[in-house]
Amino acid sequence: MYFKKEYNLLPFKNKRHLQHHLNYLFRTDGQQKWTNELTKRNMYIIEHKIYNFGPEKDLWILFKNGLEKSIKSEEADWSKMYMCRIECPDSKIFHFNEKMLNEMIEILDEVEAKADNEGLKFLCAVTHEDQKNNYVHFHMLFCNRKPYDFEKEEVADKTENMV
Repeated sequence: MYFKKEYNLLPFKNKRHLQHHLNYLFRTDGQQKWTNELTKRNMYIIEHKIYNFGPEKDLWILFKNGLEKSIKSEEADWSKMYMCRIECPDSKIFHFNEKMLNEMIEILDEVEAKADNEGLKFLCAVTHEDQKNNYVHFHMLFCNRKPYDFEKEEVADKTENMV
């Protein structure tokens, strides 16, 4: 086992807290203080598909922008959105391997099932392998309903040419 099975779904303090958290997750803060040469190794999971930050940047920006638009237009209630962080406490492990990825997917399924029983929907998960002084970890976002769904054509257009 690589990851701690302990987790808590934590609420956001306010809309600004949520927006800062999205910038942190997706490395889109204006100053790029979280972005470095390893950021392209980060992954994100949307609708049970795994994407890399590197070549699939357009898709995660599309997702983040859609989510923010929903929050700003108040289609999504930020007070019913929750975050969760799960760490690999082994300081010798810096990058995800295949076994870790499989374990992460099992944890995602488990947490998603529990959240679903509480009326929450899984939005996305993001891995962070680019923080040299921090454990390898991943984050999950949940909401009382999906505030944003990709338009199928947009996703198809963005993913057709991805390797």
